[in-house]
Amino acid sequence: MERNESKMWSSAWRPEQLVDSSAHLVDVDTAAVRALVTGLPETLNPTTAPGALRELRATVAPLLAGVAAGIAARLDPTGPGLALVDGKGLADLTDGQLESLTFGLSVLLGRPISQNRERELVVTVFDERPGDVERARGYRTNGSMLMHTDPTDVASLLCLSQGAEGGEGVYTSCGAVLDELSEAAPHLVHRYFRSWHWDLRGMQRPGADQIVRSPVFGVARGVLSCRYGSLLIREGTCRCGKLDAEATAALDLFEEVSQRPHLALRLSLSRGQSVWLNNHRVLHGRESFKDDTGQVRRLLRTWVWSHEPPPLPPSFLAFCNAIDAEVPAGPLG
Repeated sequence: MERNESKMWSSAWRPEQLVDSSAHLVDVDTAAVRALVTGLPETLNPTTAPGALRELRATVAPLLAGVAAGIAARLDPTGPGLALVDGKGLADLTDGQLESLTFGLSVLLGRPISQNRERELVVTVFDERPGDVERARGYRTNGSMLMHTDPTDVASLLCLSQGAEGGEGVYTSCGAVLDELSEAAPHLVHRYFRSWHWDLRGMQRPGADQIVRSPVFGVARGVLSCRYGSLLIREGTCRCGKLDAEATAALDLFEEVSQRPHLALRLSLSRGQSVWLNNHRVLHGRESFKDDTGQVRRLLRTWVWSHEPPPLPPSFLAFCNAIDAEVPAGPLG
């Protein structure tokens, strides 16, 4: 479904708007932090079995329901699609408690899914110094990452420790990117609403096709959705034919526009802080970083299907189903 190219999306935001309004902030007050310090366990059983999830939600709800509600409000269509959770004293939680915090919030927001072949529901993002950097998943390297969206409705990143240098997160409103693309190159906008071949590069569930088709932008019930991953699209398109000049120009422009300083919010997370994203409304990337002895950048990440599925265009669902066969269809059209 294509849109009127002159439309300015109501969901669009710019960094100064968020900073001035604090619309993305979820503040955990002192009393709530004290409760977490004394009440959060060192470990939570990471499972997606329905019965176990119900039991876990009941266990963590007294401690985390208020924080989860604050995140959900910022990720829904009336919010910015991004939530920064912070609170004085969160850094005092142990590593185990911080992992319990991010997983507990994830199960209150929806259903976490595994993120790699090891079937991990919570992955540690750090530089593993892989031998083949080009083929390694980005979260296992220290390189910069282009603006992209993750596969599920929600993604989270919680900081355990900062590196010695770099690693700043970059976040951009998809609506603002589309508005800017429409002004910069209206003749290319139609390409983003057309279907592209994506190479899932091993992220697909067992038995699913590695190549799927999905557009970059789509609209359902008046809500704009975005899905983007430069490498996945470029490799998928080349495997199924070739990138023509117009397609290459469209992808190159998308990557340049999505990182423009006046569109991109930059955040350096400190220990205990976490960022939560609506993957259909906010793009994210990362600057490269360096570690040092005793100063290693480590984050925790979860991928979550929301309890309330967002309105997605039907053309987005093949990608979702290739990642997780149990993904709810959600309201369409």
